[in-house]
Amino acid sequence: YNHTQYCLAPLQVPEQVNLQVADAESVVASFVTRESSVPTSGEPPVAYFGDNKDKLTLVKGVTHHYKKLSKDEGISYSLHFIKFSGLKAGKKYFYKVRSASSSFSQLFSFRGIDTKQPKFAIYGDMGHSKHNAMANLRHDCANGDIDFIVHMGDHAYDLGGAGDKRGDAYMNVYQGTLSQCPWIPIIGNHEANDGDHY
Repeated sequence: YNHTQYCLAPLQVPEQVNLQVADAESVVASFVTRESSVPTSGEPPVAYFGDNKDKLTLVKGVTHHYKKLSKDEGISYSLHFIKFSGLKAGKKYFYKVRSASSSFSQLFSFRGIDTKQPKFAIYGDMGHSKHNAMANLRHDCANGDIDFIVHMGDHAYDLGGAGDKRGDAYMNVYQGTLSQCPWIPIIGNHEANDGDHY
């Protein structure tokens, strides 16, 4: 059903916020903004980041722009990446992100990964509707039962569905978990054979 599967955020609002494991002491905050056209300012995305939510430091990242990537929507997309380094195991960190043309996201938090005895959950074939296991993973991460998630592919299925809207927006369903629990996404056959004949 389209109303449960395709999320469309307003233009120029950070969405699909997620943390990707970069190395034992670093994660990369990734997010998307939808634009009416490709921004020309050249300003980088930024985050406020730190272990004290009242004293956050400005960190700059990089942006990749895609002009009218979704032909049915006619909307341009910007993918943003900001690296948080020097993380300490078990320590709580806070962050919020924005692009050059957007307002700041809400404030998120996460824990540094236990580098001596990391605990992680391995999943595949999650599916992206509201009937997925992300809430369970968020609970396990918040309780310290796992440090991060490895997703073995087939994140959403048929990414080319609904004129590519499914592929454009499925990460909104995961944001509640992956904005606070880092992951390692792996490409599966349903990402390669995504249903749009490309």
